Amino acid sequence: MFPRPLLHTILYACFLCCGVGCQSDVMKSEVDQKGTATVSLSEVSTETNSQPSQSGVVVLELFTSQGCSSCPPADDNLRRVDQLARQQNLSIYPLSFHVDYWNRLGWTDPFSSAEATHRQHSYARAFGSGRIYTPQLIINGTTEFVGSSQTRTDQVLREELGRQVTTVVTTDSALEKGAIQIRANLKKVKQGQQIHAALVQKEATSDVTRGENANRKLQHRNVVRQFQSQDAFSGEHLFRFPLSGEFVPSDYEVVVFVKKGGNGRIEGATRLSFAR
Repeated sequence: MFPRPLLHTILYACFLCCGVGCQSDVMKSEVDQKGTATVSLSEVSTETNSQPSQSGVVVLELFTSQGCSSCPPADDNLRRVDQLARQQNLSIYPLSFHVDYWNRLGWTDPFSSAEATHRQHSYARAFGSGRIYTPQLIINGTTEFVGSSQTRTDQVLREELGRQVTTVVTTDSALEKGAIQIRANLKKVKQGQQIHAALVQKEATSDVTRGENANRKLQHRNVVRQFQSQDAFSGEHLFRFPLSGEFVPSDYEVVVFVKKGGNGRIEGATRLSFAR
């Protein structure tokens, strides 16, 4: 939690300089301590497996920053969900979007981007709130809350896994010189949907030397490094991600999902891993 003087400084800087709001003390009161979740993913798995026809997909979008002292518990929550989902073979796809509006306050997040901030602003407009904060977790494009809350996270996951998938997404990839090409095929597309593809780094670690998290080693899961969108239609979509010379295929995945515009629900998703 922010010290009181620093919280006032951050709120003033955010609203005055970039027109955004950060997390308030009231919202922080919702943050759970590690291990206090009352609904486990094992319960989610049991309920889903008993109703195979109702097995849904879930995409989690965490808006976070290394400059925010309230964000590491949310990063840990996202990692917890990802680990349990993989263990239980659930169609849950966590994404970590690092925003850039914290960079002016002492530490530049190496994974931050203006695109992540723009996506969060787009959600704020769609939700009608006009405000953004960190850590914010948005699940399946419709439900948002403080990303550190394990209890709320598991509750929403259980609800969303009970929904039927309405749009079918299948993918494959081709690694070429200097880029990777993703081919995504869609079936049962609805009017107004968009298809999104996120190139994610599965694990990332930083030694933070300044800002609110100074002298901490922060670990992140499924950091979005590139993100592309297209209008959706039934048939084949192509995405091409430029790659650096340091790209190691086994360190990355691509998450593809289909969503209705604005605050519409995510209605189909899949994950593509690369061979070692």
